[in-house]
Amino acid sequence: SCWFQPINIIIMNWGSISSFVLAIIASIASLTLASSDVKVIVYDGPKKCSNKKGDEKPTKVEPNFIVGLHFTVTIDESSSGSQDTIGKKIESSRDMGIAPSFPVGQGKVIAGLDKGLLGLCKGSFAHIIVPPHLAYGRMGKPEQGVGSYATLRYDVEIVDIQPPVPNDFVKIDANKDWKISKKEAKRYFEGLGQQINLNSLWSDEDKNDDGYISWEEFTGPKGSEGPPKNPKPQQKKQAAKQQ
Repeated sequence: SCWFQPINIIIMNWGSISSFVLAIIASIASLTLASSDVKVIVYDGPKKCSNKKGDEKPTKVEPNFIVGLHFTVTIDESSSGSQDTIGKKIESSRDMGIAPSFPVGQGKVIAGLDKGLLGLCKGSFAHIIVPPHLAYGRMGKPEQGVGSYATLRYDVEIVDIQPPVPNDFVKIDANKDWKISKKEAKRYFEGLGQQINLNSLWSDEDKNDDGYISWEEFTGPKGSEGPPKNPKPQQKKQAAKQQ
């Protein structure tokens, strides 16, 4: 019947579609995929680097490593919205006169920048183009001139990379309530095969004498991640069960 004829024609003619048309389709598809993710362009400095296990002077940005960088963020030319904002400078560390540092991958910056920094080398200069869903999305950041669904371009210079700071606190805090009990400390040190005087430790660390060592009181290595301002309900329940 005639209902199936157009389908047959399409099937028969598919093989005759020119390679030029197929190339256009492929390029559109790749462009769509690329625009949905972070794009990183290293335009100066080293492009290849690697870290050795236990290296105290790493040269490659890895998750949880502390990176020091200069940056200038602008509205990228691919951004939707008003063309008047294209190229507008939002913020620059060079204007502040200091290269900030932070642990990568811990949410200290927008998700797209966290992602784009991974793999960069010390001394490299790169453009990191961040799509809206990995930046400020629909809400934007009007107070800084970032409109709705803005694509951001970070021009970064990696000036320093440091290995992650160890976090012994989270290893000891078994129930994740952001305070260490004597029971947790005893279990931890027994697992290490170490004998320790808990009463002496508590005398030094438990400043408010509440029977626990809080994250603020803990003087050992504890990384850069402090307790959340508003603990989730399930975290409170878990902590209560394990007291």
